[in-house]
Amino acid sequence: MWQELCKTREEYLERAKLDTKGYSPRRSETLLYEIARLDGMDIKKQDFFNILNDIEISPKVTREDTHRIKDLSNAFLYLVKCAQQRKRFSLDFIRDVSAKVMQHTGKEVYTTIGGYDTSLGDFRLGEEYYEEGILANYAQIPDMLEQLCKETNEKLGNVHDILTVKLAADFHYRFMHIKPFGAGNITVGLLMMNYIQMMFREPLILIPGEDKAKYLAAIKMQKDTPTPETFERFVGEELLSQLRKEVTPRK
Repeated sequence: MWQELCKTREEYLERAKLDTKGYSPRRSETLLYEIARLDGMDIKKQDFFNILNDIEISPKVTREDTHRIKDLSNAFLYLVKCAQQRKRFSLDFIRDVSAKVMQHTGKEVYTTIGGYDTSLGDFRLGEEYYEEGILANYAQIPDMLEQLCKETNEKLGNVHDILTVKLAADFHYRFMHIKPFGAGNITVGLLMMNYIQMMFREPLILIPGEDKAKYLAAIKMQKDTPTPETFERFVGEELLSQLRKEVTPRK
């Protein structure tokens, strides 16, 4: 699979010319649509695109969904700029992304330990059940996320070609088992996974909403034992599936 991905990636990059043209608006919008679906939003694709482009939308679309979509778009555009500057990973950076994602739909949350605000990118307080495997204790979040950022930064200088996919997948896998925020973790995690791709002008990684069950299964730890290779392969296969569609001649 990895060899085929390497070859298909080269064909795609030759056609897409990301170095000069950048990502097409439709591909970027499709990425955001699939991220929203993976994070639980149920909305028609055309309504989603209409909101992104300030076109009249169906009255059935809720105000909250409209805010979520606008905030998601703003977070993505922020990452596009950061990728051009090759901004390094840090706690503040990831918190900024979370705050942008949750800007209009976040809220103050009160627990027996204390309060935090999801609209400000605050780390969660208190424990949560997580069916995909072990989850970081809330007190461990800053240290674990800082370590993840440090290790990711160290690896950024040594990745190229499809190795960026493995690094992006590994980051997302570990991020989701830290689950640092009280809401929006899937969205932030998928955005940051694609941020690594954007830093190197590599193809965006789209995981269709209908593959959510496969996504959750791939990210699940086996008997609380980390299995990042399983998620790496899942992400690689999803990317390969998308790129095949782009390079296969239409009949």
